[in-house]
Amino acid sequence: MTLVGNRAHTLVIFTSDNGAEPDWPARKKGHKTNGEFRGQKRTLHEGGHRVPFIARWPKKIAAGARSDVLICLTDMMAAFAAITGYHLSDAMGEDSYNVLPALLGEKKAIRTSILHHDIRGAMGIRHGKWKYMSKSGRVNHGEGKEGALYDMEKDWRETTNLYDSHPEVVKKLKAMLKKQHGDGRTAPARK
Repeated sequence: MTLVGNRAHTLVIFTSDNGAEPDWPARKKGHKTNGEFRGQKRTLHEGGHRVPFIARWPKKIAAGARSDVLICLTDMMAAFAAITGYHLSDAMGEDSYNVLPALLGEKKAIRTSILHHDIRGAMGIRHGKWKYMSKSGRVNHGEGKEGALYDMEKDWRETTNLYDSHPEVVKKLKAMLKKQHGDGRTAPARK
């Protein structure tokens, strides 16, 4: 790779747009393309969309810094606009939050939720520690229920569906998902 310009001022990001494809021959030999995450590309499970995000930006991002701030690749549009000083209109990047403060080390949450969808149209939402996934069509993410709910702080492998034991959380997340999806945007309006 050749970097153009002054390397001391270049932001380099290493990431992926979604989880890995299933590699059945390798799986038979014990290889897991998404590590311990459940699911793969095109699914609502973590293996379908949780990806590495590694950024290097000398004099801006501290070497070895780590962050647990929730971000989405759609956020890069607003972050890059902030870096370059470009003004995004309200019709641009409807799901893009400016996560530049997180890149620069701020630990405060910038976005509170992320919507996800799978290849067959099922929807999911991550909000705080909770992740809700809807049931849709031929794919039942609810594992026999009307949906699935996971506590991602305690169960990032998504092994225990808490749908029945937390009906108030399910109701709240279903309403959030419906509103955000219906609004056609998740980012706050821009002036």
